Amino acid sequence: DMAGRGGGFSDGRTLRSRIKHEDSITSIHVSMSGRFLLANIAAKPYAVVVYDAKDGFSVAQRVSGHKQGRFVIRSDIGGVNDNFIVAGSEDGHVHVWHRMTGKMLACVDGHAGSVNSVSWNPRRPDVLASVGDDCKLILWGSARALAQTLMGDV
Repeated sequence: DMAGRGGGFSDGRTLRSRIKHEDSITSIHVSMSGRFLLANIAAKPYAVVVYDAKDGFSVAQRVSGHKQGRFVIRSDIGGVNDNFIVAGSEDGHVHVWHRMTGKMLACVDGHAGSVNSVSWNPRRPDVLASVGDDCKLILWGSARALAQTLMGDV
């Protein structure tokens, strides 16, 4: 029982039945607000699915456009009011979509290999980080936001 350990769920069986999915889920992420659950789907077309806890873990959005075949890609949801979905891609790009519309807002390159994980800064919704097989960690954001983050002024 996870409720006794601060998890807030009555039991794991209830949660599993609410978010059953037909395809392989390679990674999951819970938003900082706790409202959204992100799942990376490893079947073509590759997708990131957003489940909304307020609606009984119904599918709130499904976005695609990134490449995920051989590797586990870890996505994130964040920004102001959890409005943005971000995912890495095996082609070296970082993709950003709007959570409500599903529209791709950006596809940026910066890595020479697969981008395996992305993460929003929990205290700076205008900064995110990505890591890849090229052994690079890249911080993304405006010059001012990055300078403040690097100086510890978060």
